[in-house]
Amino acid sequence: MASSQKSPDELLPFDSAWPMVAQRINPLPGEQAELLAAVGRVLRADGNAAWDLPMADNSAMDGFAVRSADTDLLASLRLLTGDAYAGSGSPPPVESGTAVAIGTGGLLPPGADAVLTKEQARREGDVVVPLQRSKLGDHVRRAGEELRAGEVVVPAGERLGPLHIAALAAAGVTEVEVSRRPQVCVLTSGNEVVPAGMAVRPGQVVDSNGPLLRLWIECLLGMPVTAAPPLTDNAPALRDAFADALAEADLLIVTGGVSV
Repeated sequence: MASSQKSPDELLPFDSAWPMVAQRINPLPGEQAELLAAVGRVLRADGNAAWDLPMADNSAMDGFAVRSADTDLLASLRLLTGDAYAGSGSPPPVESGTAVAIGTGGLLPPGADAVLTKEQARREGDVVVPLQRSKLGDHVRRAGEELRAGEVVVPAGERLGPLHIAALAAAGVTEVEVSRRPQVCVLTSGNEVVPAGMAVRPGQVVDSNGPLLRLWIECLLGMPVTAAPPLTDNAPALRDAFADALAEADLLIVTGGVSV
């Protein structure tokens, strides 16, 4: 009886086979995930900013919040009681001839329109002496200059990494829609293959491909993987094993076989 096994020259080349496989791949259902639990997952919908970033006008440098016009003559400015450091709440308003100490990230006081850096001014007790003139908006980060509420932070389709998570967190996102993690099954076949830890006779080899694939998928892709002991080269048994695996798994990976 003639063998039905194809020669290597008759097998479908990878470049031809892969498009056929890709056409049959369907996206997995989506699900909501807390932001920190979404790392490594594929974003199903755009991640949009929940608020402006920055949320309010603030200082880009340590220094003194001033009215820029007050620095034209380089005249001394009265330093107001209170300050404008990040997280310190509402700073005192700046009126003509006054200034407020401000730290990087501090809210720009009402009335101020610029920041003199520490290097651009000299403090003398409760007086600040400008060493150079400032311009409107100097060292000020305007509300929304990085992102506006509703703008896309990370587009759908991206596999979320630590930088994506950080950007989404800064923009007020706490939950995202991601694709469900695919359940993967790895099967190894070969009469000569034995599981690790078992006695190996001449002509046999320890299953190393199975653990390698499983750990690659789990550690590098974060996907759950199931595996089974190596299968024998029995066609009906292999078909049954494949059918059982595909009843539970989204993706089946099989390693084994020879070309002759």
